[in-house]
Amino acid sequence: MNLFDLTGQVALVTGSTRGIGLAIARALQSHGAQVVISSEDAADCARVANDHGTVGIAFQYLYDFGDAWEHSVKIERVSAASPHLTYPLILDAVGMRPPEDCGGPWGYAEKLEALADPQHEYHEEALETLGEDHDPNAKPDIPLIDARLEALAKKWAPRTLRKA
Repeated sequence: MNLFDLTGQVALVTGSTRGIGLAIARALQSHGAQVVISSEDAADCARVANDHGTVGIAFQYLYDFGDAWEHSVKIERVSAASPHLTYPLILDAVGMRPPEDCGGPWGYAEKLEALADPQHEYHEEALETLGEDHDPNAKPDIPLIDARLEALAKKWAPRTLRKA
């Protein structure tokens, strides 16, 4: 038995490109954890990520504890930040998002089933919730998502304090 079996776990280690942070990242990885490299220097992150197999890993995270939505994330590359881009940013997405508070993955599946069957007892409710033209496989509107992320980035941006 391995007391420190971290297989299937994801660890985010800040300052993990050198010194004790790097040592912790290596130790966690040696016990099975998938380690996410984090530092102020993107070039150092890329170097350590490439040296330690971080690029290419995929993991899931629980987005909504109440409804149990899980998202899959795959690290395809680590690169330096561009001063010409606003962060966070989206590179790609698959499938449409379900509406808020639709009952988690199971409730959403039930609504899709009801939407597809005009004889289903909840068909009218599904039409109201999802809309007649709802397509769960449609390509997401990336420019709309980018605009919303940019608005969040502006909202979250550090502000300077004004002197009284």
